[in-house]
Amino acid sequence: MAPAIPTLPSRDDRDAPYGWITDIPPNVMIHKDRAVRMYLLNPWDLDDVPFNDRLIEYPHHSYYCNDYTERDVEWKAWQIHGGPVGYWKFLKQQQDAGEAFLCTLLPYSYRPRARYDLSLATPVLQDRYVCDSIALRDAKLALPTWIWNACNVALDGVFLSGRIPLSAKDLTSDREHAMKLAVAFFRSRHRRYAGRPNENLESSSCTIQLRQVLSEAPIAPESGSREWGTAVEGLDFVRLGTAREYYDWNAEYLERVFTAACEVVTMLGPQPQGWASARWEVYDKARPSPLRFASAYCNEAHQYSQLPGLGLHYDRATKTWSDPAAEWLGRHMSEDLRGHLRNRCAAGVAFNALLPLPGAPPSSSSSSAQRLAHAGPPNISPVYTSPSARSSA
Repeated sequence: MAPAIPTLPSRDDRDAPYGWITDIPPNVMIHKDRAVRMYLLNPWDLDDVPFNDRLIEYPHHSYYCNDYTERDVEWKAWQIHGGPVGYWKFLKQQQDAGEAFLCTLLPYSYRPRARYDLSLATPVLQDRYVCDSIALRDAKLALPTWIWNACNVALDGVFLSGRIPLSAKDLTSDREHAMKLAVAFFRSRHRRYAGRPNENLESSSCTIQLRQVLSEAPIAPESGSREWGTAVEGLDFVRLGTAREYYDWNAEYLERVFTAACEVVTMLGPQPQGWASARWEVYDKARPSPLRFASAYCNEAHQYSQLPGLGLHYDRATKTWSDPAAEWLGRHMSEDLRGHLRNRCAAGVAFNALLPLPGAPPSSSSSSAQRLAHAGPPNISPVYTSPSARSSA
């Protein structure tokens, strides 16, 4: 099946392919006759492009014409010719063939000193989240790809109301500063985020159970909808003053997740062949995925947000990053669990006890986990016992 043609930016810019970046300001309009002549289109090429009626008035007569957003017209030319570079090659051929090609009618982004200047060498597509910014280029080099992508989606929500950048002007100095802070944030937490596997664990009875529980995760209503703030089975609605509100997994659903997590630790151990890999599947389910990257411009597939507000977040007012979902990546906690996710249900406390103590040698991790599973933390019950152990008792 052929990939779907990306929709026009005025309809849904989130599916814009990698590198389809424009120089055209967002509100520039162009009437049909000029659009056809400037972009070398057929009149019928614009049949599916939205337009407004525009009255053209002259001293002795007037008429109505179709008025288009120029970004949409450019986008249509890109669709026809395979993107900005394909269109550049088409225009170059027309120019070299001596066709009637007036410089005053060059498409906006292909004029001298524009992004796709026809007088220069064949252009190279840029990362829409970098463009010409040195600060953003350095941040991209400093961060793992998945973190770079997640940070940019979070910043799209903060600075662009959820849409992706379509031009270099969308990458403001505030965004550059936020990304510099992201680099510092992840460097200071390197150990927690290190070791993300390229692939999920192979299926086993315990990983299948964990994935089944995660597949049944309750889905929060869309923020701003009529359902927002209403009761949802499996979720708590949390209000932090008037500044922030979100849905969180409630104790009943957390009990199911932690019970499945305990089984993974017990059967496979805490090492990379066990929980150290499986924990990322829980993290990805728990974090918000306003992460809707289209495969056309991102190599990762992400899901819609199921828990808005529980993942990577940038606070524009305080200029700070946070990531509540990273609690799922944490190691054994020997301090008081009050206020922590693991203390919200009995299975969470048992799960913490199963994890190896900080500094424990790898060879002792499995035996340490088993020992803690039987001993349990002081003054807390119940102690986790795996289903397999219960069935054989």
